[in-house]
Amino acid sequence: MGGLEGLTNILDSEGGFGALENQLLPEQAATYINYASRVSNPSTKSPKLSAGYALPGHESYPENDSSIKMLEAAMQRLTNLCSVLNDMEPICVLNHVFVLREYMRECILGNFRRGLLAVLKTDNDLQRPSILESLIHRHISIVHLAEQHISMDLT
Repeated sequence: MGGLEGLTNILDSEGGFGALENQLLPEQAATYINYASRVSNPSTKSPKLSAGYALPGHESYPENDSSIKMLEAAMQRLTNLCSVLNDMEPICVLNHVFVLREYMRECILGNFRRGLLAVLKTDNDLQRPSILESLIHRHISIVHLAEQHISMDLT
């Protein structure tokens, strides 16, 4: 099921949920607070500070919402795919019955399992628990997004 895996990979990439998760990392907050404390009074009309740090809510400006539009489009395609596969009738071939909902469930859980193993086996050194938590939370949010449109429990 390459389409489903491709969509979850788009959502999990650094252009999808990854970019939003990276903005919430403690290192990002520390550098932003450090820089903001040095700047006297940033312009309220400017969506960016002079060093390139984005102000909160800069995605709302029309010139900055391209990444959000891509993320929304990928989420919409994933929900459409899940809802269509969920509503399809079982396919009977000779003595076998193929239920696409069950196949989709196995693909989603397999993709989550592969993503989780990739997070754990990133390097030979240990990662900080907060980074592991954010990466795992990103994978879980994608599973919950698909779960909302499938009438079964994936967790």
